Amino acid sequence: MATDTEDVLDQAESIQVLRATMSKYREKNALNQREMADQVGLTQAAISKLESANADSLPRLATLQKLCAGMGTGMTVAIDPSGRITLKTRR
Repeated sequence: MATDTEDVLDQAESIQVLRATMSKYREKNALNQREMADQVGLTQAAISKLESANADSLPRLATLQKLCAGMGTGMTVAIDPSGRITLKTRR
């Protein structure tokens, strides 16, 4: 059964959660960026960009789908009427 691991957050916090989720996954599975990229179907450059402290926007939905499938996790993305984007991660 999926359990929520984070509360709904604003976009900046959501980016930090995504970055931390990816980093923890790579560390837990002893993967470098290239190995993770191969596993989830992205390039090493894409993984590097997503993990970068300079990342200022959430990735495209297709990228999130690949990450979720490759990491065996779930994410809920919501956009409210004002355009605010939030992200919730699940395991």
